[in-house]
Amino acid sequence: MFLKLYYKKNFLQMIKITHELIRIIELFKEKNIRVLSLKGPPLAEIIYNDISLRTSVDLDFLVSVNDINTVEKLLSREGYKYIHISYKLSQREYKRYIRDNHH
Repeated sequence: MFLKLYYKKNFLQMIKITHELIRIIELFKEKNIRVLSLKGPPLAEIIYNDISLRTSVDLDFLVSVNDINTVEKLLSREGYKYIHISYKLSQREYKRYIRDNHH
């Protein structure tokens, strides 16, 4: 029962993320910004042929450095916020960060 509930919850999360992914890509296309989506729903669709078989909580995009300012403005208008983390990690925190976030 728990696995079915988890699957349904993840499925709904991935549908929501996929919808947002398409919306953001369309915004970029309107401004002629070339974009590549990394990981997340596209990877799940390619590997598993089912977006719900992979979890994701964010979207990763690759854009040209020449488009960074435009992308930042677009995403800001859409409610996204740039968060700059300016503290230094301890060696233990750094190792944990690399272990958990390095893809």
